[in-house]
Formats: sequence, C-alpha cells, structure tokens
Amino acid sequence: MFLRRLTAVWVIGLMCCHVQGFSYDPPVGIPEPIIDVETPIPQKPSVWDHEIPGFYYIDYENGSDSTNTYGYPEHPRKTLPSTIPAGSYVEVHGIYRYAAAGAIWIHGEGSADEWEANERGPVWIVGEDSASFSNLKTIVYGQNVYVDNILFASVRKCWCRSSCREDLD
Repeated sequence: MFLRRLTAVWVIGLMCCHVQGFSYDPPVGIPEPIIDVETPIPQKPSVWDHEIPGFYYIDYENGSDSTNTYGYPEHPRKTLPSTIPAGSYVEVHGIYRYAAAGAIWIHGEGSADEWEANERGPVWIVGEDSASFSNLKTIVYGQNVYVDNILFASVRKCWCRSSCREDLD
C-alpha cells in the first residue's frame, strides 16, 4: 500500500516536494521554479458561517452541490469544482471519493500573482480532518496549483500536467 503525506507544488511541468519546516534547494542544473515553493498557505476566514467567494469547503461524505457554490462548515460542497479559478482556497475534509472516468480530476487555473481571494494568485487545495484521496487515480492539471496536507492512500498513480506557456523559453 502506497501511503505518503506530502506537500507539493505543481507548476509548468515541474513537481517540487518539500517537508514543512525545511527549505527547498533545487538540484544543480535545475532552474528555480517561477513560483515560490515557500509561499505560505492563505488564511481561511476567521468567521466562516456563510459562502465566501474564493473559499471552498468540501466534504464528500456530508456535502451537497445543490444550490451550493462554495460551501462552508455548516453547509459543505460535496465535490471539487470542475475548474478551480485563480485565488481559490479549497479546504477538503475527510475521504474524497468522487471519480469521473475512474479518476479524481483537479483542474486549477491559478496565476503567479500574489494571492487574493477570488481574484488572483495560485489555487490552494488544503486538507483538514485527515483529508485523503483514497483508492483512486488522481490527476492534477492546469497551472499554479498547490496541494497541501492531503493523504494519497492506496493511490497507484498521481499525474501532474501543466498548461502550455508560450512566454517561457
């Protein structure tokens, strides 16, 4: 069984893993990533008792997507949005099992800008309450997507793909 808790950044085809509390030093010959792998996680709302644009609360076991764009602790969404826009903070609780075509698909369209909720910056997928993607292939694609504190349990494959960027040489 493959169990690994990791903090990961997927951007422009580069996958950089680091353990919290340690700095990232790229190997010789590998350029610095265009986003800072030491970027702190955005703060979730101190009062989260209604839907707040840019902040998604996901609980697959207890949530509902019906009339629920973002979710919040008392009324969570069931599934991840099909495309997660720039400036999103997505908090996942418990075991996430939603699969389309046999996989969990995470399509994040973040930007390299400084993070501002619902406006710009990376997409953050953050696990809480022993969050895990269990027994399913997980595919992360798009650009500027951070995944933190998610347990990939019994996952045989985790694929990362970036969007093409013509402005890179």
